[in-house]
Amino acid sequence: MRMHLNPWMIVSAVMGLSACGGKGNADQSYCQSLCDWAVECASSGGDVDADGLMAECLSATSAASATCAEFDAGDMSRADELILGDCNTSIAESVSAGECDAFTGTLAAAERAQPPATCNGLDGAQDAFDAAQETVFPGSEEVCEDLADAFCGKLVTCIEDSAGHDDPDGLAYDACMTGLSGRVSECIDNDTYAADITNSQREGADRCIVDMAEASCDDLFSGSIPAVCSAAFVDASTAASYASDIGNIASTYASGG
Repeated sequence: MRMHLNPWMIVSAVMGLSACGGKGNADQSYCQSLCDWAVECASSGGDVDADGLMAECLSATSAASATCAEFDAGDMSRADELILGDCNTSIAESVSAGECDAFTGTLAAAERAQPPATCNGLDGAQDAFDAAQETVFPGSEEVCEDLADAFCGKLVTCIEDSAGHDDPDGLAYDACMTGLSGRVSECIDNDTYAADITNSQREGADRCIVDMAEASCDDLFSGSIPAVCSAAFVDASTAASYASDIGNIASTYASGG
């Protein structure tokens, strides 16, 4: 016997299915995807407490977007499930492509960064993205340390390439980092490289670290700040002291000392 369904019954059934929450084609929450991305980028740059960062990131992003709790509870609308599925795919593609400027790049790059366009229909998409950035983005202390590391790494390269003295045991690098330890502590205490878009020194330090390969070995050997790093130091006396410390190490190890 053939049954005849009332058209309104069909419409009602479809509407009921559309309204049902669930996890649809999205395999995890927006917060989880963002934090996977952010922590992966942070971890690729060095030794970090990935588990601690992940917990902090999930807490911050969940507070910024109700979408995450809705997914975990199975209360998302079907429309949001579809958006989330596409959003997660876009984020996974960014992770695979190693796109990390939003989380570990320069301050200017981080300020310009936005979540993938496919995520924009989710409630709190930008707020959660900002929260993930703030969790893992390098603070002033890290930049102070990274700047010294960049200078000392470059100095060793200059000693090996220009002066012809290898440093297999890392003696020159260790001496350089020790020689700069007071400058690093002062930098940290003064919060010199605070992540503020109005902080020109922070942007200068970011660029210096990224462009250190272009720094002049002659400058390092003579105790001068290379041109590519000049914006990292707005105080002339600080720059001179920093460069002098490096020059002293260079003069010792460039001669094989």
